Amino acid sequence: MIIIKTIVVGLISLTLLSCVKQEIRDPFRIIVISSNYSLAYSVETTITDSLAQAQFIGGLVGEKPKVLFKRGLEKSQLDSFYTFLKQESLDTLQRIYDTGVPDGMQFFYEIDYRDKIKKVQLGNIWIPQLLRLTQIVNTILPDSLKYNLAVAKYSNAP
Repeated sequence: MIIIKTIVVGLISLTLLSCVKQEIRDPFRIIVISSNYSLAYSVETTITDSLAQAQFIGGLVGEKPKVLFKRGLEKSQLDSFYTFLKQESLDTLQRIYDTGVPDGMQFFYEIDYRDKIKKVQLGNIWIPQLLRLTQIVNTILPDSLKYNLAVAKYSNAP
C-alpha cells in the first residue's frame, strides 16, 4: 500500500512540475512567398506555432495549390522562431524594398504575432531581418524547397 501511495504521489508531482515548466507562448503565423513571375509560379511556406507547410501555387488559370511539405515543428525549431519574433524590431520595416528590377527574386512576408500583422515585399534585395527569418525558415524545409539566399543584393536598410 505504501508503494502505491508513493508511486501516485510521484506521478502527481511529475505532472505538476511539467505543467509549471511549460512556457505559455503567444501564437504566431509567418508566411513567406517566393514568386517566379517568368515561370508563373510561387512557393508559399506557412509556419505557425504548431505546423509548417509549403505549397506550390501555379500561376496558370485553373491550377490548384499543391502541398509539397507538411509537418509539426520540434521545440528547438519553435524556439528559433520565438527568439526571432522577440528580438527583431519588425515595426521599423517598410512595406516595400525594391531595386526597380521587375523580374528576378520576389519575396512576400506576412508576420502575425501579438495582435500585429506586418507585411513586407522584397524585390531583388535582402534586408537583415528578413534574411535572418528566411535562414530560420530554411532550417525546417527539405533541401529541395529551401529558399535561394544568393539571388539578390544585400542592404543594411532597417
